[in-house]
Amino acid sequence: MLTIPVVYSSTIVFWGFMTMDDEVVMFCNPPLGLYPTVSRFWTFSNVIINTITLVLFITLILVFYYKGKKQKSDTRKIMKRLKVSILFFIFTWYIGLLAADLFVALGFTGPTLIFMMSNLVFFVLISYSQFFYVVIWRSPEYRNAFLEAWSCIPCCKILKERHSKSTKISATAHSHQQNSMMSSA
Repeated sequence: MLTIPVVYSSTIVFWGFMTMDDEVVMFCNPPLGLYPTVSRFWTFSNVIINTITLVLFITLILVFYYKGKKQKSDTRKIMKRLKVSILFFIFTWYIGLLAADLFVALGFTGPTLIFMMSNLVFFVLISYSQFFYVVIWRSPEYRNAFLEAWSCIPCCKILKERHSKSTKISATAHSHQQNSMMSSA
């Protein structure tokens, strides 16, 4: 699974290194830190990769939507999280890259272009943090899978054990609460 990303990234880094000049880099991020030709390729290729990711997100939503009609399991929760993830993705990372292309297409140059493109990093940072919030922090299903995958690391194993105990306690408390509400009604 890592072969394609490593080949892509290594190619960009190598190409960027080979075209390096002694120009001062105001802000070191890929659109500004790379030689203009490499930067343009990196931005354009990322828009293509993001479009593929967007299509995959929409496909997943449709698959879960149609499966959800047949099964009434956790499909709604998964769909809700996928929808939130796709909205964050569109309004942060995807729009950030499209805005970088737009600034170049509009003819911005020099300090103005540098200022505008360097501030796009804010949207990318939001995109990176949303995964943790939506998937890991808010979802016990994903959190359990994450901790299970990393349970070979001692701190993750401890967190997994604590989380499984607290999940059992809260599930038991929730069922007792529902039973007491039903009996009082």
